[in-house]
Amino acid sequence: MRLPDWQTRLHVSLDEIKAEPVQWAVCGATCLHLLQDSASAMTGRDIAGMARQALGPAPTDERSMLRYLVARGGVTGVIASVAAAAGFPEISPDDATEGDWAVTDDLQRLGRSSGEEAILRVTGGWAFRLPDLGIVCLPAHLVAPRAAWAVG
Repeated sequence: MRLPDWQTRLHVSLDEIKAEPVQWAVCGATCLHLLQDSASAMTGRDIAGMARQALGPAPTDERSMLRYLVARGGVTGVIASVAAAAGFPEISPDDATEGDWAVTDDLQRLGRSSGEEAILRVTGGWAFRLPDLGIVCLPAHLVAPRAAWAVG
């Protein structure tokens, strides 16, 4: 369940995340970190702790991260596992509202080598993290998520 002031908490969380350095070596963990921190802010629950319980600790180097993702069904598998552990139901991407999680394949045009990206629904679009740019937002009509989860 989202807290009454979840929108304010979400925006503060995004501002804090924007200030953190992003390292490609742990991009998988960084992308999940965006979703976990935003959901924790909106719900007051320890989503990162739930992720560690469901998946084990996230790796700290690129090679280990790639093995970690492959073993867990890619970005979609990781996000689905964390969402299930947190009790966030899968929904149609068309029903996603601000603060909800999703996965897309659309970001390769931005130079991403990975085919999947974890994204966060924000007002008017989708937010995600790129190692060289930090948090980036794209208008909703430019991104077609293929799976989504309702946070709260």
